Amino acid sequence: MSGFLDNQAPSPEAEYVRFLEGDVFGKMLLKSYLLRVIGLSESDIHIPIGRWGDMNAEPHGAADALVLLNGRWLAVEVKLARLNIANKSIGQTKTNWAFNNILRTPSKAAKAYDILFAVGVNVLGFENPGYWEFFRSTILELSVADPSLSETVLPHEPAFLNLCGAFILPFDSIPNNHFRVTLSALSSSPFNQYFSWLNNTTRCKEIWSSALAVGISADQA
Repeated sequence: MSGFLDNQAPSPEAEYVRFLEGDVFGKMLLKSYLLRVIGLSESDIHIPIGRWGDMNAEPHGAADALVLLNGRWLAVEVKLARLNIANKSIGQTKTNWAFNNILRTPSKAAKAYDILFAVGVNVLGFENPGYWEFFRSTILELSVADPSLSETVLPHEPAFLNLCGAFILPFDSIPNNHFRVTLSALSSSPFNQYFSWLNNTTRCKEIWSSALAVGISADQA
């Protein structure tokens, strides 16, 4: 079976994922991470689909997501990045994740929240003509460790976490309004201390706990 518009896609659903809007995509991955990796319950998580409508009711605020911890709702900023290849027009091939507008909105208004969840997905940008070839080779490689991973995997399914890595930072530890990490140099990046692949449960819990500890301490200071 192929996609509806794109006959290179393995299915219409996979085609939809390629074009999924980043804000919603990131929120889906955050919820999957919180439920399946951190072990929170549905009642501990509030993720509004948009910033309008239900955002006027408590405990809602201007956050992308809220997480209940010890009776308090923590505000989480969600950012998502697909792989980018900088300067590919001159032959560069190194992939990176770039996250923008972390501390300020595009209109320069300051943001305030507790935790940043910046998730990178190991797929190329939807505009890249090599998307499906790269996607298939990535799935083939990762499915050795997790046979449930297939070309038709969807973001809400546990296997999709194999394709994702996240940087989880307390607000006061964020140095700039944007950052970019080249995957081949990730281990030497100053942001590596906040990073985990989302299929690494132990490491995921470590960086989540560290971010919470710093974020809550700063808020109570």
